[in-house]
Amino acid sequence: MNGSFRHILYFLLVTFLTACENESEVKSVVLSQNALALRIGESVQIEVILSPLSSSSYNTVKWESDDPSVAAVDARGVITGVYVGECIVTASAGGKHASCRVAVGTTMIEPVFTQAFAVNRQDVDGSGTDRIGLFLLDSNAVFDTVTMSPRGGTYILLDMETPLGTAGVAAGDYSVSDIPQAYSCTPGSVWRNGDTVALDGSYLVSENDTVLIKGGGFSVAIGEEYNIEGSLDCDGYEIVSLSFAGEVGYYDNGATSVQTESFIYEEAEAKVNGKTADFRYYMTLLAMKSSDGRMMSMNLVSPLSTSGELPSGKYTLTGNAEPFNIVSCAADEGCGAVYVTADGERRRLRSGALEVVYDNGRIVCSGAFIDEAGIAIVCRAND
Repeated sequence: MNGSFRHILYFLLVTFLTACENESEVKSVVLSQNALALRIGESVQIEVILSPLSSSSYNTVKWESDDPSVAAVDARGVITGVYVGECIVTASAGGKHASCRVAVGTTMIEPVFTQAFAVNRQDVDGSGTDRIGLFLLDSNAVFDTVTMSPRGGTYILLDMETPLGTAGVAAGDYSVSDIPQAYSCTPGSVWRNGDTVALDGSYLVSENDTVLIKGGGFSVAIGEEYNIEGSLDCDGYEIVSLSFAGEVGYYDNGATSVQTESFIYEEAEAKVNGKTADFRYYMTLLAMKSSDGRMMSMNLVSPLSTSGELPSGKYTLTGNAEPFNIVSCAADEGCGAVYVTADGERRRLRSGALEVVYDNGRIVCSGAFIDEAGIAIVCRAND
């Protein structure tokens, strides 16, 4: 009797355990999301749904990312973006599994800039270039001409290096670089001195955030107005889409506002004007004339090896008769580099640079100068 009772009790216990085991067996695994988009550093928790419901099954769920360098997942299903790319996060339990495709990307920032101001800080770092702070502002920002900085709204500071002596913002292609050289743009950084914290280099400021510019580039074109286009990479892997068209207010060394005048010429002629006093180089007289009677003329120095033909390249206005320089005027001379207004007034050019290229045999020049009246003259060919 006792033996029979023990057999019956054993049979009931096995039946009960088997039923419990069947009840806890996982039939399916479903995730609350099968696709997820994250920014770098952003975290989102997704839920796992097991069938049948069982607390014991939930304790066996295993989370895994097939590429933790893109997105990592913890034991609670919290997924964190690590780097740009795609990966698969999988939840497994009881031999069943479900997956979520995770895309980690960048955030595109597309501010609408309506104002621009440039401050020439001159050769502050001894790199042989002028350091220009170019500020692009939206309509909610105000540029303070006392502090030479914007207030409110959204704005970007591009800490640019331009050829020494260039008036205004030089046309060309700029790239973000740690090396200060012509046509580079200094990346953003945080400067600390004791309790003082300040931003340096290039950065974007909005009402909600500040991001440091770390890479990318942009182009500056000069026509009837400035056109600035580009794409910049930021420290949080945001991308700033850069676009501006309009006039640029210019401040020389942060002290005085410089009036800007466009000089668009229809004719350009280069004529060998002899050799320099030491007979080492050629001196070429370049004359550009516009339809409204204005004119710009200058003496450009080129090597003897060019056989008298003006070579393409960038010419800088200096007092030296060296190759790829523009000879400046003496105070009592009308030679060198001069700008003639529509009413015949002659004004000497005191600083600046000119880019000379050839297009199907035609000389095409573009550049910017500061004349003796302190006016920035931006010149280009009429397209």
